[in-house]
Amino acid sequence: MYRFQRVLRITDITNLKTHIKIKTQFLSPNVIYGAYLIFKFCEPRKISNKPVYVNLKYKLGSETLHAYFATWGDDDWLMIELSRFSPYTKDVDFEVLLESMSRPYCGSGGIYVEGIHFRAITNTTLKVLFVSPNFLIFFI
Repeated sequence: MYRFQRVLRITDITNLKTHIKIKTQFLSPNVIYGAYLIFKFCEPRKISNKPVYVNLKYKLGSETLHAYFATWGDDDWLMIELSRFSPYTKDVDFEVLLESMSRPYCGSGGIYVEGIHFRAITNTTLKVLFVSPNFLIFFI
């Protein structure tokens, strides 16, 4: 997992304006990875085994996308899948622009963002969304 040097606190979830750029130098080329945003709400929440509806709006390349449900991790942080991709080489950048979350479902408080988790994905069939010079980006 790529953890930020310090946890980022974003106070307005309707206007996140957060650009994340990570070098993927430790990922193996030609392996399909899932990229997950790791976050939690600033306001205390009841933890359950059910997914949490957040309607995260974000940009990946020139595409505006939505991720709707976050799941609870073992450490009380939430994770939401942003994309699946395969780097062509070891030294490329993963970039995402976080735009907003749905206030009616997430509350009026902000979020803490811990980092991006890259997980190898196995046994999956994916459709190519777009090709960049360094990545294949897939539909989930």
